[in-house]
Amino acid sequence: MLMTLDISSVNSSRQENVSVIPVLGMRGVGKTALAQLVYQDDSIKRHFEPRAWVCVSDDFDVFKIVKEIIESVTDKKCPDMSKKSVLAGMLQKNLKGKRYLLVLDDLWNENAEDWEKLKDLLRVGDPGSKILITTRNDTVASVVRGIIPPYSLKCLSVSDCWSIIRDKAFSPGGAFETPNMIKIGESIASR
Repeated sequence: MLMTLDISSVNSSRQENVSVIPVLGMRGVGKTALAQLVYQDDSIKRHFEPRAWVCVSDDFDVFKIVKEIIESVTDKKCPDMSKKSVLAGMLQKNLKGKRYLLVLDDLWNENAEDWEKLKDLLRVGDPGSKILITTRNDTVASVVRGIIPPYSLKCLSVSDCWSIIRDKAFSPGGAFETPNMIKIGESIASR
């Protein structure tokens, strides 16, 4: 999904220069871990230049995010700017005409207007540019999505969880596999 140009399978005439891929899942399911693996992958590093990572969390301040993107792309501290237009110009200078990857980790803001303000500043990338967003919130995923539907990470089955716990707990040097320990492990796996 990251390394292909995006033409919607629903409407093949609709194309975006900068596509958004929301990664959706409950807490602890591995959204950030998946995004980190993707971000650090050598083929992704070769395909996207520049790359930027911003942890957003609760505070969705467009110009704070813009400043963090600039710092991530340039690897330099961004000077404090009182003029938002100057900061926006710096961002666009660093992204214009480039195929970039931006990860916005742990996004919570459900306000579509705030999202559109940020996305308008990011539209300058070359075709194939991607914004990967991790979120636990279905509403956020639907607000930010473009033509690519959210990628939902599902929980492991109880048997898969138990398999992982069993392998770790009863490995050499670990606990002894007794009926009581198995019962405890299965109980943990079911949660």
